This record gives sequence, structure tokens and C-alpha cells, in this order.
Amino acid sequence: MVVIRQTPSFYDSQQLSLYLARIGLSGINRQPTLDNLHAITRHHIITFPFENTDMHYTESGVMDVTPSGVFDRLVQQKRGGSHCFGQNTLLFGMLLALRYRAYVGSSRVNIAPPESSEVQFTHLSHMMLFLQLPSDISTEADGDNIPTYLVDCGFGARSLVRPILLSDGVTVKGSDSWETHRVIATIDAQSSLIPPAKNWTLEMQEGSQSPWRTLIKFGMEEYFLDDMQATSHYFTKGYDGIFHNVIAVKRIPVSEESDADLKRLTLFRGQVTEKGGGQGDKVVLEIRDEKDRVRALNELFGIERNDDEIQYIQKEARLETTS
Repeated sequence: MVVIRQTPSFYDSQQLSLYLARIGLSGINRQPTLDNLHAITRHHIITFPFENTDMHYTESGVMDVTPSGVFDRLVQQKRGGSHCFGQNTLLFGMLLALRYRAYVGSSRVNIAPPESSEVQFTHLSHMMLFLQLPSDISTEADGDNIPTYLVDCGFGARSLVRPILLSDGVTVKGSDSWETHRVIATIDAQSSLIPPAKNWTLEMQEGSQSPWRTLIKFGMEEYFLDDMQATSHYFTKGYDGIFHNVIAVKRIPVSEESDADLKRLTLFRGQVTEKGGGQGDKVVLEIRDEKDRVRALNELFGIERNDDEIQYIQKEARLETTS
């Protein structure tokens, strides 16, 4: 591990206040503590849906993941959410404004079928954050002895909902009591280096009797917002995969308790499904046509789209009209 230095945010104090009000934490004491980090990540993921609708409902087909762009869409206009690059760019800037020590990381995503025990990793295609607490750092700090956390509010249906300490085998609760995430220290089998490069994997388990599924593989290299904006542009314009479908994911607390389980609504292709309480995905809405999908995005996910934007949806993402 390394020592993460304090760096200034690209958001100012007024923008921080607007963000905290948007996620329902305007009264927070603004200290860079672990408890506050837990609260911020939870409220962020509840407030902002994971979605890629700008890829499909705009003429440019581009997701604006610049700091000003995501702040405008998510905080000021309250028009919806973003994918990992937008979600974690906004979160990164706000955590810096709160004086957390953080930097940007990137990972490879396992795209093997869910039922497969094999892994099939993409190129570097996902943004997440590494973070240290100022209270854990002294003038004689040794990076190997400073707790470092993985923070990620942008992995869609399988996203972390709280920070996880980067220590081999550590687990945290997921969206509900049946879902668990863990990190595993590993060696990159493809590495040409001696000794081989050290990697981490983030895994998820749904139920104590279920197998662990690898979600992502990552090292500790630092990346920058320019890198993530370029990757996002490639992702939206040239990536032939799952994101060429309209996707939306929203998490909803099942009660008013501060750490209540979250149920998950997912829109994918022609269905909206609900998952929570240890149950499998339950279909709650069959989407009949494009106007039906626009209504679902607005009413169920809080994503502002309109019927006039349907014209921009490319053939591969269009729904087949049902009677």
C-alpha cells in the first residue's frame, strides 16, 4: 500500500452543501470519519440510480462524466444518475471536499455468465476509488500500515453499498442480509514481472450456501479523471456489450432504519425486476413498447426522459413492440 496525500477537490463548499442536501445528509458534521463515509456511500447509492440512458436517449449518445456535467445532471437538475464513471467522479470530488484522502483506480470486469465458475475479464473498463482516513495517517506513516478502503458506488446491480477494507478475506454486508462482498489478495497469473504483480479481486455471495462470484480484478495503480473520461467515451461509443441495452438500477430502503436492507429495482431490456430479502429476481413490470419504457424510467427510477428522445435509440437497443 501507499500513503495517499491530501489533494484539493474540484468542487467548492457550496457545491458540497448542495450535494449533501441532495443525498439527505445536510446535517452531517462533515468530518472525514469512517462512520460518515458509510453514511455518504449508502445515501449516494440510494439517491442516484445507476443508469446509462444518455447513451440511448440523446443525439450524441455520450455520457457526460466531467465533474461539472455530473454535478449538473445529478445534483442541480435532479434528472437521474450515471454509470460508474459519472457516479464515482461525483463521489470522488465530494469526498475530497470533505478532506478524505482518495485517488482513482480502474479494474477489469468479469463478464463470464453468472452460472459459470470460470472468469472472463475485460480490459480496464471500470472506475472505483481508493481512500484513507486522515486520522489513520501520521507524519511517520508507513503505507503498509495504513488502512486503505475500496469505495465504489458505480457497479450497478452488484455494487458495494459501503466501503470495504483492503485486507485479504475481509467481508462487508451488501444490499441486504443475504448479500456479502469480500476482497481477496491474489497474484496476476498473466504478469511478466518477477515477483508477479499483486492484484485484488472483489467477490460477491448471495446466500451463505452459494458460491462466491468474482466481480472485478484490480491493482493499486493511480488513474486520473482524463483517463476515466476517455474510457467512458470508448465505452459508450465503441463497446459492444451489455451497455448497448438501456439499463437502470435503483435501490430502495425497506424501512426507515439507518442500516435497513435495500431492495433493488432493475430495468433491463423489456422487464423491470425486483430483488431483495434473499429472494431471486421477481418481474414486477413487463414493458410493452418504447413509451412504456420511458414511463418506467420516470416513475420507477426517477430518471427524466421524454417520448421525443425515443428517436435517438439505435436499433440494437430498441424493444420489439408487443401487443
